[in-house]
Formats: sequence, C-alpha cells, structure tokens
Amino acid sequence: MMLIVLLAEGRELCFSQPADNRSGLVNDIVLDYYKNGKFNGSILVADRNGIIYEAVLGYKDMGKKKKMKQETLIGIASVSKIFTSSAVMQLVNNKTIKLADGIREYLSDLPSFYDKVTIKHLLTHTSGITDCLTAPVYEVYNKDIYAFVKKQKELEFEPGTKYSYNNTAYVLLAMIIEKASGMTYKDYLNTNIFQVCGMDNTVVGRDLSDKKFARSYHASGSVDDRPNYYYGPGEIYTTAADLYKWDKAYFSGKVFEKQVFENILKRNTLDDGTYTNYGLGWGVYQAGDEYLYGHTGGNYGFRSLYEHQKKSGITIIMFPSLENHTTISLQKYTTLMQG
Repeated sequence: MMLIVLLAEGRELCFSQPADNRSGLVNDIVLDYYKNGKFNGSILVADRNGIIYEAVLGYKDMGKKKKMKQETLIGIASVSKIFTSSAVMQLVNNKTIKLADGIREYLSDLPSFYDKVTIKHLLTHTSGITDCLTAPVYEVYNKDIYAFVKKQKELEFEPGTKYSYNNTAYVLLAMIIEKASGMTYKDYLNTNIFQVCGMDNTVVGRDLSDKKFARSYHASGSVDDRPNYYYGPGEIYTTAADLYKWDKAYFSGKVFEKQVFENILKRNTLDDGTYTNYGLGWGVYQAGDEYLYGHTGGNYGFRSLYEHQKKSGITIIMFPSLENHTTISLQKYTTLMQG
C-alpha cells in the first residue's frame, strides 16, 4: 500500500490506496464533497481483505492552517457508546454483573422507583429514565447528571415498553462500570479494550491545549469546539485507523467469543415483541438479507459514522470535524463497494 500526497485547491490531501479499482470510485465521491467544502476529517473503507480506501483531508485547525494527519484525534461522540457497552458486557461475561441486575444494586441511593430499571434497559435505550442530555450542556460532570437523575419523581414510561434514545443512561452505565470493576471508566477502557485491540491512539477525554486533537467547526467554518466533562455516552477521541483496529479485533473474536458478540448484535425486542433497531450498545439495521452494525454520533462540529456489514464484510468509518447534514453518502459507498 502506498501513500499518495495530492494538492487540491491549495490544500494538502493524504490518501492511502491499494491497487483496487473501487478506491478510485470512492475517491471521486470524497473529492467532490471535499472540493465543495462539505468534508474535513478522515475516512476509511475496508473489506475482509483489508483497507480499500483511506483518506485524511483538510485541517485539524483551520484558523492556524494546521493540517489534519493520520494520527490526529477526532471526537467520535456517540460511537463511544459501543465501547461503554463492551465494557459492561465484559463484566457480564466474567459474571461480575448481570444484564438483569437492577441499577440500584450499584447505585443504591437512587429513589426506589428505579428498582424496575435493569442494566439491559440502560444498554438498549428502553429504561424510561428522563434524559437530561438532549442538547449540548457545558461544564457538567457525571456527578451532576447523577444528581439530576436522583431528583426525578418518576419514570417517563414502564421500562422495556418503549425505545427512547437516552444519553443519561450511558452516564449511569459508566458509573456502574466503575462501581463493579473498582477502576475508573478511563482506566478500565484503556486496560481492557484499547490496549487489547492495539488502539494506541485512542483516549477518553480531551485537553484543548494538546495539539494532537482536531478542532471542530460549524458548517459555516466557524469554530464550534468545547470539551465535555461527562463520559459514557461520548467523549472518546480516536482515529479512523484505530477504530479499524477495533473492528478487526471485535469481529475476529479478540474482544468476545463469537457467540457472545452475536448476542450483543441481536436486535432488542420490547415487551410486546416489537423489534427495535438497537442491540446491546450497537445500532442494528436489517437491509434485505444484509445486517448493518455500528453507530453514528454528533457533538458540536464533530460527526462520526461507523458501520460494519455482516454479509459483505465491508467496514465504513467516517470522522468529519466539520458539521454537515450529510457527510459522504453512505448509500453511495455501499453501492460502490458491493457492486
């Protein structure tokens, strides 16, 4: 595989391309978006044989004209939930906790009406807990979110009866990980997930003074860039290359045995038997005879997409640091890759 450096409109682009004619097709789409100011960040597309296409485009700091690099860290927002759920499922797998455990077994000072809520309800967004993180919040820590949860008087619905995407639930999961493991959330992920998968360029939390991190931007190009202080639902920073290491490790059975991760990736059912498009921390979509596993995310200007296709073996990773309603059309990617 060779690294090609191109110049487009005075901006440097770095591409890593194998001898595969599909990469040229993808490159046409990528450059079209880039030239029209609709993409700034990193992209990786792979199949079972390895990387088909990889690109790093634009700037990590537009104001200072600092170029985006392959090692530049980008916020993946809610794609982080996959790692929170994986930590929980490791603890389930080693019998430290159970999916059916009520959350008050670990968060005992919550009001008694939370007795109905289990760890599985948190993972599957079916808890009925009020979500206080439906919009960007500043200078808020996990302890502040927990205080909000404690002040509630009732659940919004009976657990298990409805799907309602919930970031607060993943803050509680991070706290349960810490209670059950005796480790901080950051240390647990570093030791049991990132190091195991060889993800040497992945971190929990962000230091704005660290030049390794990309800044995030509105679609207009203005800065939209703050750290969050809570963790569990987001606040992991990584690279496309590191997430690809995760993808290979996960689907080869390095994180969980096949039977375990296949159960994690099953679509959850509500109490009435209705399927949701979510498993245990993963989005799970059926498209004909194909299953799509992964997650999307958005926080400030950061946007993220991670998808693994079960039948085709294709993996798509997109980490823009520029807010946009659509990054690069997922449909275009999948059509090109499968055709």
